Amino acid sequence: MKFFYSYIKEMQLAAKSFYFYIELGMAVVLLIIVLFVVPKNFSKTQKQFLFIDLPAPMVQMMVAGMSSSPDLQAEDVVLKSKGQKLSVKLFQGKGKKLYLAESREDLISLAESQRQPGVVVSLADGQLVYDYYMQGYESQKVVNLIKAAHAQGGGFMDLKQAVAPQIEVKSLETEGVILSDRENLVPVFLFLNGCIMGMFIIASYIFLDKGEGIIKAYAITASHIWVYLASKIAVLQTTTLFTSLLLVIPVFGLKVNYLMLILILLASSLFISLIGLIVASFYQNILKAFGILFGLIILFMLPALAYMIPSWDPLWIRYLPTYPMVESFKEIVVRGDMLYVGLASLGYLGASILLFVFANFRYRKTLAV
Repeated sequence: MKFFYSYIKEMQLAAKSFYFYIELGMAVVLLIIVLFVVPKNFSKTQKQFLFIDLPAPMVQMMVAGMSSSPDLQAEDVVLKSKGQKLSVKLFQGKGKKLYLAESREDLISLAESQRQPGVVVSLADGQLVYDYYMQGYESQKVVNLIKAAHAQGGGFMDLKQAVAPQIEVKSLETEGVILSDRENLVPVFLFLNGCIMGMFIIASYIFLDKGEGIIKAYAITASHIWVYLASKIAVLQTTTLFTSLLLVIPVFGLKVNYLMLILILLASSLFISLIGLIVASFYQNILKAFGILFGLIILFMLPALAYMIPSWDPLWIRYLPTYPMVESFKEIVVRGDMLYVGLASLGYLGASILLFVFANFRYRKTLAV
């Protein structure tokens, strides 16, 4: 009964605080980004710039061949580059735009201003020679792919055609759900809103109470400190649950397992809020704790970065306590392994019990500090 009364009181106080509206505003901003800023699928159209430095009859023959291709639509366009208007011929197909420049100088200018690779096709000893103008940020793998493509007789238009037939691709997962680019961002946003923001918000609540002397007052009251801590956590979990569902429901509707989503949200937010409570117990104000909080936020965000960049997934990231959070949110949105989500939730609940005992000890020890 004391806990329920304390929870209601803390909710009323939280509703009057600045930090409560920060968390709510953050969720609204993320929802607006997902629904109105991020397209359902990002455009994957590739721009390519080409200049054919060959005798006129050969150029006319190549242009005529591309213009007659059913996969390409040809039109004359004008592009701006470094304050100049350059006339080019555009060949547009599925997933690609090829711009045919009138001179080598025009090609170099377009490649620099558009930040895209360009190529000059010329003739040497009876063989076609491809001179690439790269941007400097291409990896060695990209460079090797281009070299391999032309070594196999491929051209600029279709690097994939020369290499792909020699690569056997097998799908290891045949029942997975393919997410749109918009849906793919939701696990990261859930992680940021429900976990990373939660640690900062609950620490802010504690420092606000310290500044007003509320925590010291518990030293002369009959209330238990664990009731105070539990009510703070319950307030955070309530707002986390509300704002997270605010993100998921408009994007996924009824397509996800909300029971497991609520379970992992409550378990993970409990775990992360206890870390925030423990950090706050060692400092008197948020300015003194800002360094450690900021460091923990950066460290805990690394699994979300690995999620967004699948090619970067070092083994040590899997030992971070927030890694199962990101993976669990991903499994939920793809309707994947619910056993993993359940085990992760149990793990966070078990760790939270130990952290809560330690947090209760810390705050009982520092009540009068």
